[in-house]
Amino acid sequence: MIDDQEKTKLLIQKFLGKEILSFELKGKGACNNAYYVETNDGKRYIIKEERSDKETDEQNDLAVEGKLIQNLSGLGLSIPLPKIVFVSKNPKIYGYEYIEGDMLSGLWKSLSEKEKICIFRSLGLFHAELGEKFTKKMSEASGIEINMSPGLHPEVVKEYERLVIDDKVPKKYRDLVQHAKEIFEGTFDKVVFQFIHNDAHHENVLIKDKKISGIIDFGNAEYGELAKEFSRYI
Repeated sequence: MIDDQEKTKLLIQKFLGKEILSFELKGKGACNNAYYVETNDGKRYIIKEERSDKETDEQNDLAVEGKLIQNLSGLGLSIPLPKIVFVSKNPKIYGYEYIEGDMLSGLWKSLSEKEKICIFRSLGLFHAELGEKFTKKMSEASGIEINMSPGLHPEVVKEYERLVIDDKVPKKYRDLVQHAKEIFEGTFDKVVFQFIHNDAHHENVLIKDKKISGIIDFGNAEYGELAKEFSRYI
């Protein structure tokens, strides 16, 4: 009898149109499974599959996310996005070519201050490009959420408030969070609405040779207030 993972492997093999030589569950999120795949022609892929037992829902299902990345990839952005090779609505699954690089979270301590600044300047440019090149009309057509409410995500506000008073957190970090909180609260009258990745934290930014080699996971992308994006970096 074929188990669920073997069924998934056969399905992915069908979508790719080639034989799979290596198949590994790389990550299991609250909503999706991520598989690492190598095929008989030497190509490598990451496949995202909706979990049948998912614990919660992302804002965008995988079919919407896959098509969205395809649309964004045609804009000539300064940071590479996943190169989509297939998207399926039923079942909800998509695949993209493997991106060389390690998560920013794992490399952060090894980077110099100058290298960190360069990375964040690149990220700043990337977010500005998204706002200029992917319009509200394009966002609506892509099927993502249009969120015109100002202010940070409630869970982010809650986390900021917890961190500011947590004695287990070093004071310099508590001071940083308090300063960031004051900036966000003091700029509610200067809101900027645009397309945002909405989850561009240090595990979704990939680094190779101390430069950004890709940004992944657009499952929570929306057209919304820009401060929501930057609040997550803190």
